[in-house]
Amino acid sequence: MDKLKIGIVGFGWFGKKHFKVLQNIGYVEIAGIADKNIENIIKSIEKSPQSEFHVEEEFKINLGDIPLYKSVEELISRENVNAIDVVVDEDNHYHVTKYALEHKKDIIVEKPFVTQYKHAIELREIANKNQCKIFVGHILRFDRRIRYIKDLINKGEIGEIRYISFKRNFQSKAHLVYGRANPFFSAMIHDIDLALWFTGKKVTNMYAFTKYLLNRKNPDVLLAILEFENNILCRIENIWHLSSSCPYGFEHELCIYGSKATVIQSNTPIIEIWGERGVRYPELFFWPVIEGNIEGALKDELEHFIKCILENKDSDIVPLDEVIETIRIADTLSNIAKR
Repeated sequence: MDKLKIGIVGFGWFGKKHFKVLQNIGYVEIAGIADKNIENIIKSIEKSPQSEFHVEEEFKINLGDIPLYKSVEELISRENVNAIDVVVDEDNHYHVTKYALEHKKDIIVEKPFVTQYKHAIELREIANKNQCKIFVGHILRFDRRIRYIKDLINKGEIGEIRYISFKRNFQSKAHLVYGRANPFFSAMIHDIDLALWFTGKKVTNMYAFTKYLLNRKNPDVLLAILEFENNILCRIENIWHLSSSCPYGFEHELCIYGSKATVIQSNTPIIEIWGERGVRYPELFFWPVIEGNIEGALKDELEHFIKCILENKDSDIVPLDEVIETIRIADTLSNIAKR
């Protein structure tokens, strides 16, 4: 298999995780890294705002002689890359992705794809014009717990879906980071995506409610109701007032009520470690560090996207049209809540 030359744009908390995964994929060459703050690239993995509300395992990064740049423009002008991995703040997804697509680079971009529906449509048109691929990191579609539930649905074991509920709730301090974008896009987008994936139906009606109890730019209490074809209702809750004593940073639960079965999945820790560092609850599904390497859903996701680029095919796990539909719904919910 040929190697893919990729550039990473954005090297904060999650960009470093992407780097660690890509560095250990044998058919990938990291040709350059760009971040508006060069010091952000060269500093080691240290305590970050995210580490206060995410269970973290340390890992080491060795940049070697990989070239470092201040912008996507500089990286693309100096390096012959095939693809760009976009891991910048949500509001900058559009600019970085558009620039790379206009220079005929395939794209891997973290969720949310963008924060405006019109931008999603525009970027798809540019990609089609320049024969480029766009892959969006909806990581939960690679979580083996979620994949198992999807398989149950496909096999008919849940029966006819009648109601789905989601809750994804965080500590207030997490809002300072993830609340930088409207949570309809930053947090709730995960569950909008899963609702579409699980039902396979179109949304016919939407309702949204928000509160601004933290007095910040974006809401901190959000509730959405989606009505799908076949009379399926879905309730999505996103609250940023979880107690700071929560030992694993956030709570998530999904419930699917079907004609044959009810399925419940939550993020309750599976392993507890009682030791000199206190009580720890290692994260085992999204990006666990095992023998110094990042495994789990993030690795599965990036490996899948890289193979799709090398084989010049679209993703059958995260189709772009479904991604754009999540943006349409998030955009609509945001506008409804403003009324």
